[in-house]
Amino acid sequence: MSWTVRTVAYTDPDAQTLIRELDDDMTARYGGVDATPVAPDQFAPPVGTFVVAADERGLMAAPGCVRRAPATWS
Repeated sequence: MSWTVRTVAYTDPDAQTLIRELDDDMTARYGGVDATPVAPDQFAPPVGTFVVAADERGLMAAPGCVRRAPATWS
């Protein structure tokens, strides 16, 4: 079994398919979707990236990474 991983825009149709599946799962588990506002440009270089992973059976995962400000510890 082999995987493919490709960088895509947050708005890419495959990314949106997986995001919708996540929202459906969250609704079933917790009664609603995550209400955290998301701007697609958060997941665009140079501050972020979004990838889609698939195998021969189809889409598997869509992680996004976003650069955040350094944490401050008191």
